Amino acid sequence: MKIRLTKAAIRDLREAQTHIAADSEEAARQLVLRLDRAITLPGEKPTIGRPTSEKAIREWSVPGLPFLIPYRIADDAVEIIRLFHTSRMRPPHWL
Repeated sequence: MKIRLTKAAIRDLREAQTHIAADSEEAARQLVLRLDRAITLPGEKPTIGRPTSEKAIREWSVPGLPFLIPYRIADDAVEIIRLFHTSRMRPPHWL
């Protein structure tokens, strides 16, 4: 399935990159590469994430990274809602 990122997910990715780049450009580049790869997996295996209490939203914990990816399966794509760093306070709802 195709992957679509919400504006919030794109913002999360840019914020993580900027934060890490303050210490190391190379580490920031590696993080973005790993997250880019992680984002593709729900498109290949849409049920990889666990169901949530929010209708039609699943969450996938990225192995080896402190990120949680909430997403939903649409007719023609998997929509990545956020790239959520687990050190942050979790919102009560993803949408």
